[in-house]
Amino acid sequence: MSERIPPAAWEKFDVALQQQILAARPAEVAVLIVLAPDADLPPGSVMRGGAVDATRRAFGRQAEPVVGALVAAGGRDIREFWLNHTIAARVSLTSLVAVAGRPEVRQVLLDSPRQALITKEH
Repeated sequence: MSERIPPAAWEKFDVALQQQILAARPAEVAVLIVLAPDADLPPGSVMRGGAVDATRRAFGRQAEPVVGALVAAGGRDIREFWLNHTIAARVSLTSLVAVAGRPEVRQVLLDSPRQALITKEH
């Protein structure tokens, strides 16, 4: 682990992000920031009618300070995904460490292209 990254933030980084930091020490990284589920909504609640709107609003309230911190830190390409409680962004490593330290941030994933394996059933 890099001695400049606090353990509490480092532990929130997925293995792919940790490896990229150790190998390349990039100036900027593309990440998916996973927020902790909102305590106001029961886990696995059925998404019908007003529940969808309530979930979107709850996520918006929860994401607002994180998005604000990303914007203030010079983050780019910021996108919110309310359905899976994530925020995508490109951000400097220094700024990412600060955002990862926020209590509402549960995990930070390297946002990289992924390939799906499609198999044919016979």
